[in-house]
Amino acid sequence: MGLRIFFLLLCISSSAIAALSPTTDPSLHTYTLKNGLRLIVKEDHRAPVVLSEIWYKVGSANETDGSTGLAHLLEHMMFQGTPQYGEGVLMNKVDESGGEINAMTTEDFTMYYEKLSNTELPLSFQIESDRMKNLNFNEKNFNKEKQVVINERKLRTDNDPKAVTYERLNAIAYLNHPYRHPVVGWMNDLNHMELKEAHDFYKTWYTPNNAVVVVAGDVNPEKVYELAKQYFGPLTPHPVPSMKPVPLQKTVSKKWVDVSLPAQLPFLFMGYEVPSHGSEPHSLEPYALEVMAAILDGDGSARLTRHLLRDEEIATAADAQYSLYNRYSGLFLLLGIPTPAHSIDELRESFLKEIKDLKTTLVPEEELRRIKMRLIATKTYDKDSLSTVAFELGNTAILGLPLEEVAAYERKIQSVTPEDIQAVAKKYFTKENLSVATLIPLPTNPSETSSTSTPSGEFHHGT
Repeated sequence: MGLRIFFLLLCISSSAIAALSPTTDPSLHTYTLKNGLRLIVKEDHRAPVVLSEIWYKVGSANETDGSTGLAHLLEHMMFQGTPQYGEGVLMNKVDESGGEINAMTTEDFTMYYEKLSNTELPLSFQIESDRMKNLNFNEKNFNKEKQVVINERKLRTDNDPKAVTYERLNAIAYLNHPYRHPVVGWMNDLNHMELKEAHDFYKTWYTPNNAVVVVAGDVNPEKVYELAKQYFGPLTPHPVPSMKPVPLQKTVSKKWVDVSLPAQLPFLFMGYEVPSHGSEPHSLEPYALEVMAAILDGDGSARLTRHLLRDEEIATAADAQYSLYNRYSGLFLLLGIPTPAHSIDELRESFLKEIKDLKTTLVPEEELRRIKMRLIATKTYDKDSLSTVAFELGNTAILGLPLEEVAAYERKIQSVTPEDIQAVAKKYFTKENLSVATLIPLPTNPSETSSTSTPSGEFHHGT
């Protein structure tokens, strides 16, 4: 992408400080209100719509033992209204305007959004500024939403053997790490969660200086800025707790767990702890890992598909997954299902063989060139999606990364060499850094669902 030229335009007012985004993209603008709230505006005049998001720098990684699931439960509570707008009013106002409203919670953030006609942006700011400080809290609504989350956990995790197995993988892989707990929370914590815990969590983390507002669409940036000052400017900030650094763990042995549950098929998860762009913002290693994931599992010509599915016919499914944009180190995942003629052990050995090849043999230049072209093409096509563009900007900002990192993706992917890939594979893909979780199917009983079964987990430690 070439050298970035930085511009800075200060616009001082009684309630905020504004700055033109330090990128060469004239459609991208950033502002910071005096109360600490950050505003990012991305102009896109192709259609008369606007996507308005508010990101809070808080997720399940900010929870403590015994209080897991708070961030996600609070996301549900945020739709219970305020003294100004009662329960259901917020949803109805957006529906009546022909818009869409929703939210999501991850390990690193909680995000709320409204997709509206470009004339309805004030409605989004009105909603989000009000519920940032004036959310309704009462036992009736809290208990209702707590039960909704409990049922969600039963449906999406406890009744899904693969989800239970993946949850156990994280529990053993992340020893002293904020990602060891599920975002939805452990069932025991949910059952015993109290209203005061949710209220205290809200008061701690929901403050303008812990939030980023992203507006993308057919808007005038200066008018958006004026609206932000009007609705968010009066909100009073307060200090938020600082998170301690989370370095990569120094492990001394491989860790694995066998999970026995009623299921149709076995399933294998293998995870190597690796850095992310958030944990290593100045390193090229995360981009080498991004390329490696595409080498293994990018399309029909990727190595896992060619070798494990077509050539060896050892797997009916084989995938590699890596998340570039985490706040802390994450897992480089290999996951799959063996064919009936092969075992989980054989599938694991095939995965290990693919990892060994990355460590011992340089990736051919032609293969690497093709992978890079596909990654960059995908990123280019994503620019046509308003939601994808807004998500990238918000996620980058909430991780504390400069926005120019979004535009630097192509340059950094192009700079990855075969030697970089080999060095990163040797450094992180070690047996001591590996965690394995295996789903061992038990006979299914039509009269009994897995939600009434307790998964047996046999933990192993060794080399």
